Amino acid sequence: MEKQLETAYQGAPACRAPGLWKGIATGLREIWDRIGLTFAISLTWTVMTAAALAALSRGLPHAWPSGIRGAVALLGCALVGAPGFAGACWVAHLSAEHEDVDYIAYWRGVRRLFVPAAALGSIHVGVLLLASLSLWFYAHLAPAVGVVCGLVCVYVLLVWAVMAPYEFPILAAQEAGLFDEEGRRARRGALAAIRRSFYLALGAPLYSLGLLLVCALLTAAFALLPMLSAGALAMVVTAPTRSLLVRFGVLPAPPAPIDRGFQL
Repeated sequence: MEKQLETAYQGAPACRAPGLWKGIATGLREIWDRIGLTFAISLTWTVMTAAALAALSRGLPHAWPSGIRGAVALLGCALVGAPGFAGACWVAHLSAEHEDVDYIAYWRGVRRLFVPAAALGSIHVGVLLLASLSLWFYAHLAPAVGVVCGLVCVYVLLVWAVMAPYEFPILAAQEAGLFDEEGRRARRGALAAIRRSFYLALGAPLYSLGLLLVCALLTAAFALLPMLSAGALAMVVTAPTRSLLVRFGVLPAPPAPIDRGFQL
């Protein structure tokens, strides 16, 4: 499985699999089938993240520069929000595996994925801060040099953003043993999830760009509907991620529907 994923970008897809829009439709169907659980998970994540942000806003010294206060607040929210979202992706993974899930399964996922998810969230914050500082620095260079370096930085950010929708579903899947082989335990942790997400994004760039656009639109919509935030987004990104894993032969293809014809 690991070798198939690493070489996915070198050749044609290994298996036929549903396209992006069918994968998103599958995720939306999962939301509808588990609407109560989705509400509960999303509300929990929203309350936890908002409470962490409020506590940091009151607790950080006002003498600190606003940039440092913002960076620390962002890191604190990531340390709370990332494990919470990973727990939602854990529920989405179990649901895709046709296992029974409930609200307790969400907290089990948060506990199981807390360390790698917090590390992954911290990496995202570090990349965002580093990119912001780089763009600020390039803006003060000579126009020709600054524009070229800025475009390179924006391109790197775009590649990172295209990888992002896969990372938490991959994290949940790898911690559940999806990539393990007989006698060989696949790599775990945040860096392993980033590495596998890179191969997926590189193997299907247009598919990944489409998924990124859908995630951006849904995130903007969920800002107005916090009751459908983390839980719904986890369902939506997990189904297309699994479809891409089927395409590259990491997961078996779903059984084709049987045409029984006309029956009396």
